[in-house]
Amino acid sequence: MIKSLWAIGLTLFLAPAFAYDLSQHHWRDRLLILVADDPQDGDLSGQLRALEQEQAEVEDRDLRILRLTADEGWVDRRPLSIEETRHLKHLLDVVPGQRQLILIGLDGEIKRRSELSTELSEVFAQIDAMPMRRAELNGR
Repeated sequence: MIKSLWAIGLTLFLAPAFAYDLSQHHWRDRLLILVADDPQDGDLSGQLRALEQEQAEVEDRDLRILRLTADEGWVDRRPLSIEETRHLKHLLDVVPGQRQLILIGLDGEIKRRSELSTELSEVFAQIDAMPMRRAELNGR
């Protein structure tokens, strides 16, 4: 019994050390999270190519790109540990087999959860309609 309690306590203590902290982006970055179990998924590859082609649009909207696959994850081009990837999937309620695009606003709230194949123009239009984005554009 004591060993079990100690193990649970140790797990709870160490878990935050393995967690990627999304709050570091709060009020600084919008997050576009691409989810597919297979890193070679055609829609995932297509989105990544489109994002590369639209790099100026991505930067203008303060978008950071996260990719989550079965056991791998990346923030922009930085790899995440398996623990960080699993933690993010848990936080975002991603279950195995899901293929989706998730948009998180500057306020840290999920603004969109849609098919992985969603056109970037739709995502950009949604961001551009957000009050914070309109304020950014008016301030220029």
